[in-house]
Amino acid sequence: MLAIHPCDLASRDILDRVYLREPVDPYYESRRKNLFLIVLNCTRCDEYCFCNTFGTGPRATEGFDIAITMVGEKLIFEAGSDRGMEMIGKIGLDIASREDVERAREAVDTLARTMGKAFNIMRVEKDMKGSLFSSIWNRLGERCIACGSCSLVCPTCFCFNIVDGIEDDLETRYRERIWTSCLLYEFSEVALGGHFRREVASRIRQFMNHKLNYWIDQFGVYGCVGCGRCIENCPAEIDIRKVALEAGGCIVR
Repeated sequence: MLAIHPCDLASRDILDRVYLREPVDPYYESRRKNLFLIVLNCTRCDEYCFCNTFGTGPRATEGFDIAITMVGEKLIFEAGSDRGMEMIGKIGLDIASREDVERAREAVDTLARTMGKAFNIMRVEKDMKGSLFSSIWNRLGERCIACGSCSLVCPTCFCFNIVDGIEDDLETRYRERIWTSCLLYEFSEVALGGHFRREVASRIRQFMNHKLNYWIDQFGVYGCVGCGRCIENCPAEIDIRKVALEAGGCIVR
């Protein structure tokens, strides 16, 4: 994987907790073992990014093979593994000067200071737990169109469905796992017409709390890396940062 962001690298570690715990997912495990990760440290961002809130960016600190930082017209390469060191050796790069290394570090640090923190992660889990029966979710349910865009662009979403089918020859049958979203009406539908999240409000509450609350109990980490893609792609302009603040009593409409 080439030039992924540090937040995406962090999402890989989060998904490891899902797929590499018993029972291990063999398909994920196979692809995971063959990954060569080249990370591009961030020296600029848009208004949607808040990775600094979770410490998932703007610099990658571990888990990569090669990290690249852009400084002016220069690229500073850093090896994060033996494979990365071997690859850099094959490319035949010049050794970076101390000044260039310091400039690269300062460029990323400056961005981190500029970004600041979207909310206090030391209390957001408690805030979300306390807001489970709040009117916040009814208001958001009136705005959310349950399109699932947030799930489709989220690097940590893993909801899936199992589909059985038959090929055109009417002989060959197959079973496949497909990606889906907990925001979709069909996801919570069960046999005989049952539905345990019929209202949009209950679905968006599940999505937001899974990212900022339930994941802590399940996997010991937050399920959000602050990439901001859900904010950027939401047609209803729902902002997970504002939801977290409102859950804590800071009303932001």
